[in-house]
Amino acid sequence: MARTFYDRLWLAEQLGYVNGTAGAHPPKPGWYFVKPTRNLHGLGVGAGRWLYKQGMDFGVPPGYFWSEYFEGEHLSIDYRWSRRLARWTPLCCVKGIFAATLPLCWIIQPPGRSIPELPHLFGRIADACDARCINVEFIGDQVIECHLRSGLGDWCGSPAGAKKAVPIWQGMQIPGNMVPNEDDGGGLAPLRRLGFVYE
Repeated sequence: MARTFYDRLWLAEQLGYVNGTAGAHPPKPGWYFVKPTRNLHGLGVGAGRWLYKQGMDFGVPPGYFWSEYFEGEHLSIDYRWSRRLARWTPLCCVKGIFAATLPLCWIIQPPGRSIPELPHLFGRIADACDARCINVEFIGDQVIECHLRSGLGDWCGSPAGAKKAVPIWQGMQIPGNMVPNEDDGGGLAPLRRLGFVYE
């Protein structure tokens, strides 16, 4: 059951989003998210924003799905399960700044800032497995995916007090103060991340 939360199509259905599988067409023209149904590699492999025009062949690949498109802040929030309160308690909130789907930087948000409400659906994770820390990503107030782990792996090796992480991608000039943190999404990402510069 717990691994079901990695299934973005299932999650979209549970959260009531307009969605469909490869071969199905959206109900009206507009922008839609198109993603692999599952991606354990991270780095947004295969994810994109597609424009659907009435009557066109949408061409979503097998193993992918589409769902309604959201706009707003992109937040990555870590939660810890509180046995005493029987709920997920937010630990850390990080804001992503993007150019299309490419992350330009991640900024740790101050404690106490307003964050979206975590749907009650996520209480099922604690009942289904031993995961006591999860990472949930939002765009605006809408959940877009979930990971049964912390999202702070990007901050490994960062200097004390760092609040901003700027990824350095393959092909960019490598700054002298870059902290290596390589990832290529299991060889599937269009660009290999080499590391981060922290501020």
